[in-house]
Order: sequence, then C-alpha cells, then structure tokens
Amino acid sequence: MRSIQVARQAQQVAHLPSSQAEAEHYRRIDRQVMEPNTPMYQIIETKRTAKGQQICVDTNKVPLHNQAGEIIGILGTYEDITELIKIQ
Repeated sequence: MRSIQVARQAQQVAHLPSSQAEAEHYRRIDRQVMEPNTPMYQIIETKRTAKGQQICVDTNKVPLHNQAGEIIGILGTYEDITELIKIQ
C-alpha cells in the first residue's frame, strides 16, 4: 500500500526544477553522490508540485553501476514528509 501512495505522490511533483538555482542544487547533490561514489540518505528538500504547492521531501540518492563497476547514473527516491514536518 505504501508503494502505491509514494507512486501517486511522485506523479504530483513537477519533474523540472522551477529555477536555475534549484537546478544547480540538484546537480550539486548528484555530484556529491557520483564523484566519491557514496550514497546520500535523508536529504530534506522542498519541492513545488505541478499544482504549485510547496512540499517537503526526504530524498535518498545512490550511485548506479554497470557490470564493470563504473558509475552510470543515480537512483533517487523521495517521500513526501510535508504532514510530518507540520506535526513537529
């Protein structure tokens, strides 16, 4: 059930950065994962949904490797934690 909820939330988030600064932030985090070949967990970020609502997400990013062990990309996941942040 949780994976369905996460998938639905993922569909609601705009996929393109809303500003140049936001795009650079994503690239910087990706470099911090790829260059030292080290995953990053629990990156708390804000995102704007396709409807313009600002949400808080808990993001994880891990490097992806080919069979030769070379980094070929990043796998990223996130969870909408907006309500949890409001409660705290």
